[in-house]
Amino acid sequence: MTENFATVPAVWVLIFDQYPIDFAFEELREQQESQCSEGPTSTARQESAGPFDRLDLESTCFEQFLLQDVRSNISVAEVFGGEAAFRKLADAMTEAGQTACLASLTVEDTLFTVHEGSSAMESSLRGCGIPLHAAIRLDCSNHDAASAADGSHDADRAFLANLVWMEAPIASSANAANAAKRVLDTVFKRLQTRSMHEGHCPVLMVTFRAGEDRDVREPLKSGMAENRVHVPLWIHPHAGHACRVQALVGSFDLLSTIETFLGSASASDEASPPDVAQIADSSERVVTAEQQLSSGPRSLAFLCGAPQVCPDRLLKLHGDEWEGARTEEFLLVIPDRSPSNMDKTESDGDDSEEPSRRLYVKPEDRYNVNDVSGTYATAADELARLIS
Repeated sequence: MTENFATVPAVWVLIFDQYPIDFAFEELREQQESQCSEGPTSTARQESAGPFDRLDLESTCFEQFLLQDVRSNISVAEVFGGEAAFRKLADAMTEAGQTACLASLTVEDTLFTVHEGSSAMESSLRGCGIPLHAAIRLDCSNHDAASAADGSHDADRAFLANLVWMEAPIASSANAANAAKRVLDTVFKRLQTRSMHEGHCPVLMVTFRAGEDRDVREPLKSGMAENRVHVPLWIHPHAGHACRVQALVGSFDLLSTIETFLGSASASDEASPPDVAQIADSSERVVTAEQQLSSGPRSLAFLCGAPQVCPDRLLKLHGDEWEGARTEEFLLVIPDRSPSNMDKTESDGDDSEEPSRRLYVKPEDRYNVNDVSGTYATAADELARLIS
């Protein structure tokens, strides 16, 4: 029986390795614009377009997207919820008779990060039961090539899967922005081809596996580098218009969102906004146990193209030798809960030593430099208990 791909839902996920990868882009744009005495021409603007500009113009951009696990020794799957989350997605796909493929996207003469990469991701997906029918390598160097010509026949067949998981491990370098643009050009051309041939366009989700490990400069001191966990997420296309969403979302939400877009019956309830019984006064910076902040994954499908008012939630964060709790109003960072640190999570009122925990007001304290754990000790205590 021939499958009608025009009626089969499809989701494409593109994971770049590290953000930002376009640090040289702004300098290049400034140089090009400075050479034009009367301002940049339309051609110059087109040539200096950033690699992610098209996503900004056509997608829902989640500006408060946080990586929830940035430990250096974790597996490739744990960034997005780990084995249990992937097994849940695998069960839903298997029940629906859906398939997946894994694509490693490369660009000639581009520096790539050195790690296990797509081979580790392939092992993880297969180990969790994801119905993976193909694992391919696709060269995106020729950005002028038609989508049917930029890969083999096997690649063309692989991109007909319901879930196409793409890895682009581009390292930060002088040509990283150009490499990212070529990768996205290839992906958009294949999206267009599938839309023309099958009558529908897959949902495209783009994000990063890691942020930049850069802290603030002295004399300021940060308890946790915000750049390491704070990266963008784009979802394209959507039912509404392109927009920017400020709702607090995390990397563990990614697989729940994929499940919703793939039409899983078990995810149908997640496709609508959670109930908001009452919008609290933001001036009351108090976290109480009675609020029962949800800490589980949430599908982001209902936020695409039509921002909704969402209840506050709790994102649990993990890093090397620290863990954190993030709500819309606070970020709590505490040391790793080893036996020697367990007795340091309550307020000690001693500022003479390295603080046992730090609390930051969000979103005002963008770089996590103003510790308010003494001012909002009750909130810090409650958040510490919620992640204990």
